[in-house]
Amino acid sequence: MIHFSHSDDADGAISAQLRAKIIAFNQQHFEVKERFPIAIKACNDQGELMAGISGNTFGNWLLIDWLWVDSALRGQKIGSRLLEELEHQAVLRGCKKVMVDTLEFQAPDFYLSHGYQEAFVMSEYPKASQRYYFFKSLNSGLR
Repeated sequence: MIHFSHSDDADGAISAQLRAKIIAFNQQHFEVKERFPIAIKACNDQGELMAGISGNTFGNWLLIDWLWVDSALRGQKIGSRLLEELEHQAVLRGCKKVMVDTLEFQAPDFYLSHGYQEAFVMSEYPKASQRYYFFKSLNSGLR
């Protein structure tokens, strides 16, 4: 017999179990089994993180999770340099495409200016804003 129960999953245990089960199922069907973390950081002379970008490479795809630049460095092309270098490193790993999502108050214009195309927009996210999903084909011509 199956029993259902409600939980707020405050410690994330149920989510972690579900994730592990889905990963195990997916690995039976994917020809690629692993995601490989990738990150680039920029620090000041004191070693403090001032900017960075991170994600995973997974088969043909670079999946960007985070791109952040300290407000004191914004407008100095630091984000562009980070993005371009991460894309280059992904190409070295064999990636052909990249995907990222961003919120309307974050960086949609930034990604558009770097050749990304809008794939999907979640309206009313989480209530009145929008979440954008972008993708781009990576240039395989290594520099």
